[in-house]
Amino acid sequence: MTDVETQPTGDPETTPAPSRPGRRWIRLIHASAWIALVGYGVLLLQRAQIRHQLSAGEPGMQLADLVRIREWALDLASMTVKTGLCFGLLGFLVAVALAGDDRPRRWAAWLGRAFLWLLPGVGLTVLLALTETGRLPGSISATLSLGAYLIGIWIGRTAWRGPWALLRLLPTFALLALLPVTAVAAVAFLMIETEPFAFQPARVTPAEKRRLTEILKELPVLSDGSRLLRLSEDDANAMLTMAIAQVLPEAKGRVRLQENLVLADLSIPVSKADPPSRYVNAHVEWHVAIEGGELDIRWQSCRVGRTAIPSFVLGAGVRQARAIAFQDADLNRLLNAVGSLRVKPGSAEAVLVSRGVVSDIVPSLMARLGRDSKVTARTRGYYQHLVRQSEEMPKDERFERLIATAFQLAKERSSQNDPALENRAAVLALAILLGHHRVENLVGPVTDPDSRRLARRYLRNVTLRGRNDWCRHYFVSAALALVSNEKLTDQAGLFKEESDSAEGGSGFSFSDLLADRVGTTFALAATRDRQAALKMQDRLAGGFDLALIFPEAADLPEGIPDAELQSEYGGAGGERYQAMIAEIERRLATCAGLTGP
Repeated sequence: MTDVETQPTGDPETTPAPSRPGRRWIRLIHASAWIALVGYGVLLLQRAQIRHQLSAGEPGMQLADLVRIREWALDLASMTVKTGLCFGLLGFLVAVALAGDDRPRRWAAWLGRAFLWLLPGVGLTVLLALTETGRLPGSISATLSLGAYLIGIWIGRTAWRGPWALLRLLPTFALLALLPVTAVAAVAFLMIETEPFAFQPARVTPAEKRRLTEILKELPVLSDGSRLLRLSEDDANAMLTMAIAQVLPEAKGRVRLQENLVLADLSIPVSKADPPSRYVNAHVEWHVAIEGGELDIRWQSCRVGRTAIPSFVLGAGVRQARAIAFQDADLNRLLNAVGSLRVKPGSAEAVLVSRGVVSDIVPSLMARLGRDSKVTARTRGYYQHLVRQSEEMPKDERFERLIATAFQLAKERSSQNDPALENRAAVLALAILLGHHRVENLVGPVTDPDSRRLARRYLRNVTLRGRNDWCRHYFVSAALALVSNEKLTDQAGLFKEESDSAEGGSGFSFSDLLADRVGTTFALAATRDRQAALKMQDRLAGGFDLALIFPEAADLPEGIPDAELQSEYGGAGGERYQAMIAEIERRLATCAGLTGP
């Protein structure tokens, strides 16, 4: 009897089922996915906690950060990609951990399962935002995170069905990956143009700066004691040109004033060619007013290149602009001091209700607007270099090592540049790092959030002969010497010490006064002329003995109350006081690095 080969009958009960992992193997995959999911969630939370600690006390994006808008845009793109990958992987792990029978279910069961899929993504999105920022996630970040999470679930569920299902997914996934690239290319094509706007920006001469400063200092007083600030359209354009030079030196802009409307045009070069061959041209119209101290900004329209910006993006732009403005100390005080603002054709009027605006805020703002952007850019290079190098420096040698590193870089750059200007930038960068962070207000936007975090981590308490306060005095006075003049700086140091002697202060300190005096002399000796600058580089670049630029100071009297300063030293004009000043000058003369070439 011959064997007859049995043919498949098509009966579901006799047709072989597709091969699936065994029950134990499925349980192992589920368990592994759950373990990976929990571990990954803990890792993300720890990362958010670390980012929160590093950013503690760190302000958000400020006006100073706009000078690095290109880098900021690249960082934003990088963060977007990283966030997408993080939540995509999370969704993949959730899909594998919850994978099971894919047979059709009732709606209630299907919705319950969908809820289980969504819960980890939504929960972790909220938890990470609260951990890192203390706030709920914004709509844009939440959409990005959940969108990537859902894509991860989709890939995970497809992978669970087997390698062939995953392989069939690749063309679709490639198409989805290509869509944002295509969208970015299309937006760039529509927004980037080959020519800037045709207008010429306002020309701001030193005489024009002085005129604007006088206008702002001599504001008319109204009957209620408030002051009236009136700016013409030309005045506003001059100030705009000065402001743009601080944050976007290669750009140009103008404003036109109409009834309750401000029309602004801005052209920003985006290519590195000289002259630039590509520009982003933006035209913005918005309603602006202040009534009862409340700032009211409403975008009317915005066009970038050939693209009209949607209203929801404009709304987000207004919120970000407000946040940036209020992060700036001077602008914050100025905006809070404005009782009312009215924009009229060709002019704008503001009523200032705070008495400190004219004496404090206006001079500070005008000084910032008048800064040299080239000095700012050069100082920024030194600052970034020093921050990068500081991690490897021994803690008890950082004062000397930072100076040596700064002047080594100055020596290298002086082969093609003015050594006095290079030394000036080196001293200003050191002053921002080791003197006081507000020195940056005198120089221009130098730091960024990442470098500020690194500086706080590695350079928080750099000491000079064991004293952090001497280090601060030394470099604050050095910076003041470079932005004013020697006489003014010494008076500033003296004023600081005399104010300390008042009740509640630390008392008058001759050692602090010595640090002020030596810092002033050091800055001037390093930048006096080409020969002196090169000599200072040779002295400091390879390492040096601290006595070269700072004498012994520990035995000088300090903590002297005002009453004792008057009774024992005769005040600033007393004989014993002048004897101490002479001693300071004698010690200063022993510093060979400060006595000239």
